[in-house]
Amino acid sequence: MKRREFIKAGITAMVAAQLNPFESIRSIAHADPVAADIARVKGRDIVNMVQRGLDAIGGIGSFVKPGQTVAIKPNFSWGRNPEEAYNTNPYVVGALVGICKQAGAKEVNVIDNTCNTASICLHKSGIQREVEAAGGKAFNITSFRPVSINGGYKLKQVDFSTHALDADVLISVPIAKQWMATNVSVGLKGWMGLIQDRASFHANRQGNIHEMIADLMLVRKPDLTIIDAIRVLTNKPEETNTLYFGTDPIALDALVMKELLRTNPVDIPHVTLAHSLRKIGSMNYQAKTIVDVVV
Repeated sequence: MKRREFIKAGITAMVAAQLNPFESIRSIAHADPVAADIARVKGRDIVNMVQRGLDAIGGIGSFVKPGQTVAIKPNFSWGRNPEEAYNTNPYVVGALVGICKQAGAKEVNVIDNTCNTASICLHKSGIQREVEAAGGKAFNITSFRPVSINGGYKLKQVDFSTHALDADVLISVPIAKQWMATNVSVGLKGWMGLIQDRASFHANRQGNIHEMIADLMLVRKPDLTIIDAIRVLTNKPEETNTLYFGTDPIALDALVMKELLRTNPVDIPHVTLAHSLRKIGSMNYQAKTIVDVVV
């Protein structure tokens, strides 16, 4: 049995033993915001949704202090319009930049290593417009630094974004979508946008891509994750008007896969592999306190 298959078998057994915990979410409608591990926010006022979601998990002040440098990693890798749901919603990113600036952030950089031409991606996604209007900077990553990885599955070294490594606060803001290379793409897979040679990962889509994705979180995990599900991309864009907030990137990915992407996270190798590293987080979102907020 391969290592990946062994890990999946063990986690599948764990899930069965807990009477299908992926269906047993503890959801608290009006919980103490500080007590919430995950906030699930629904509405149409995106600026208010971002503010309320952050408040539900302790407020932006729990993450960003005056004078700090913030790096935000959304997805703007594709030269597509927001309605197509390939990239993170620009209004979510712009709202977050503004809130970070209000919290006293010295600098807010919004970064990605794009697949299509960077200038087209920044323009068509709407990211550059909204980020600059909020007082931040949005740009394609051109500066990388080699980093050694210890204790992973496949990677021993990777060239990783200098801005992400050096930021005081690193925030992940992926869009949730189904994606051919890995079946789904949320926060863990989105970390590929912080490396220089992402083509090498895609070249391994039939081999080690899932191990490599799990390993990336060992370089630096996000301090905060906000998953954009205003629109999700399945076989076509679907409007769900939802945002998810939390600090455990694996739990958030698993929850969104189950709720919106019609995917059992146990069937996604990079999720189970990252879970098994036990240094990043846990896919057992059913053990988290989840607060629902309607805006």
